[in-house]
Amino acid sequence: MASPSEVKTYLKQRRRSSLSEMAVPFGVAEDTMRALLEPWVAKSKVHRIESPADCGGSCSKSCCCGTLPAAIYEWCDRQ
Repeated sequence: MASPSEVKTYLKQRRRSSLSEMAVPFGVAEDTMRALLEPWVAKSKVHRIESPADCGGSCSKSCCCGTLPAAIYEWCDRQ
């Protein structure tokens, strides 16, 4: 299983990623990935960015609705 430090390296390289994108290379479930991110969220090194629940009716097509991930996780380097 992946360690929080491996997740840190992965996310620092990519800057932003969804749980599903991160879970695949580590071979873990999204719930496990969320738990691996928690130490970094608690230290304010990772921010969870919520996706809108829907596209807000801004498009006339249904192709974009429901395809966004629930949240994106972003690595934040603070000095």
